[in-house]
Amino acid sequence: LVERSLRLLRHFGIQRIVLVTGYSAEDYDKLPLQWPEVELVHNSGYADNGSMASLACALDVMGTGEDFLLLESDLFYEGRALELLVESQAPDVILTSGPTKAGDEVWVQTRLGHLQTMSKDPQEVSDADKEFVGICRVSAVLGRAMQDAFTRSVERSGHQRMSYETQAMVAVCTHHPIAVHLEPSLLWGEIDDASHYARVVNVLAPEVRRLEGSLRAQRQSSDSAVGSGAQEV
Repeated sequence: LVERSLRLLRHFGIQRIVLVTGYSAEDYDKLPLQWPEVELVHNSGYADNGSMASLACALDVMGTGEDFLLLESDLFYEGRALELLVESQAPDVILTSGPTKAGDEVWVQTRLGHLQTMSKDPQEVSDADKEFVGICRVSAVLGRAMQDAFTRSVERSGHQRMSYETQAMVAVCTHHPIAVHLEPSLLWGEIDDASHYARVVNVLAPEVRRLEGSLRAQRQSSDSAVGSGAQEV
């Protein structure tokens, strides 16, 4: 899954990738040899803290002046998911889909097209019809705001168990508007357990391969048509 994301990121011109490791970090040690654009950062407290702590590790390395794409590591998705965010005119945007019914969903509530709140409890959002994919575009300004919110949370609570999406993003979205892009038909899935794995392998992967194969064929056909026309001229 990680290497597939790396291939897609490279395809869309991303030249620097910061990958935060936790459990089995040694499995990634040789990755930069194959992918020179990858920098490894280790979150030594991964077992006790939240996803925002891992993002903070990346932000510490990146500095505070870069916009970036933020991807969770356990995702299988159509490549167009990245294209949608790369081409977005919004500096900050999160990608959502229609309901997947896969379990462990994060639901997104919007107001005028922007994030209002997120929760794993559908009762806490007004309309449980937008599901958070786990792929975002984050400006340097939003990244700093999320890191500041994390720092304040740690100072108050004494622990680092903060999620980057349902807590950090929600905490700052009032002052830093975050656009929500809904792509109802997007094919994607996370893999947390055996049922998720079966869904990805047996349902999503064959369909994504079919769709992406069809797109490649269309591009090749278009290229051939252009070439033929040029020869005739």
